Amino acid sequence: MFVCCLAKRLDTNFKSRKEKKKMRGSNLFQIVFLLFSLIQILIFPTQVPASGVVPFKVVRDFLILLPVYLDDSGPYDFLLDMGSNRTLIAPSVLQSHRAEFRNLQDLVTVSGIHRHECYTIGSLQLGAVSFRNLEVLASPMDLIPGISFAGVLGQDVLGKLDYLLDYRHRRFIIEENGEFADRIPQNIDVFEIQRYASRMMIMVPRQSAHGRPPLLVLDSGSAGLGLFGRGPDSLGLRLDAKSFQADFVSTVSGRKTVISGILPILRFKKIQVENLPVVFAGPASLEDQRVEDGLLPTSCFEKLYVSNSRNLVVLNPKFSPRD
Repeated sequence: MFVCCLAKRLDTNFKSRKEKKKMRGSNLFQIVFLLFSLIQILIFPTQVPASGVVPFKVVRDFLILLPVYLDDSGPYDFLLDMGSNRTLIAPSVLQSHRAEFRNLQDLVTVSGIHRHECYTIGSLQLGAVSFRNLEVLASPMDLIPGISFAGVLGQDVLGKLDYLLDYRHRRFIIEENGEFADRIPQNIDVFEIQRYASRMMIMVPRQSAHGRPPLLVLDSGSAGLGLFGRGPDSLGLRLDAKSFQADFVSTVSGRKTVISGILPILRFKKIQVENLPVVFAGPASLEDQRVEDGLLPTSCFEKLYVSNSRNLVVLNPKFSPRD
């Protein structure tokens, strides 16, 4: 009896010590896990949910193709065009989705004003963000040789998002909870967004004492600086005279003959871009009511942060994840 009781007590004491060790081990694991989580928060405060990260392809060193879903099918390659105020889709794609015809609408491009059929698409999804009953324009997508895509993503979609365009890592990151805007450093190239006819523009600093500050549309679909109006002289831009030549530009709406050249330097607040290709499209027509002086290619920056909710743009920001 005593032996049985002693054996039970020893067994109970052994189990008690074992359970205590197990509890101490469990508590130690919880403490280490909490410390690790805290370190992650302190070191990587701008981690973005996977649903907000959209990887993209780059063609011809500047054109961006994003995966887009239409009516829950896809993905389709769409050209990212921050310089377009409208989203365009190939007629064959609209037909396959039985999009509803609405009316005829005009679209202003570098090549002029063009009339397009307007349709309503059931849904368009980019990353985790979906747009319902979106009005889009029908346009052939075969006017840019050697590149195949189903549509063009314009400001009627992009203007509703806050996002980081990361050329270095080829990611389009949709901001979901102010994870970028809350950490904008001081003394960097921050510009207020100015808008006209749904086009997004920034006022670039004066380039010389004899010119006025250029008002430029941010354009991810342009390979170089596109100028309208009276040309570079009125903006104080000194182009390399030896670089002038006749050229042409292609858009989804057509082609236009232009004069091209090289701008040795374009200065911003803290950064500058050197040897920037320039095309001069000539004076705007009476129908083409442009207030901007030209198009600024976003591909000349490594990264670009756009906050439509705060009405600002940051050039080459330093606060993106894993910088």
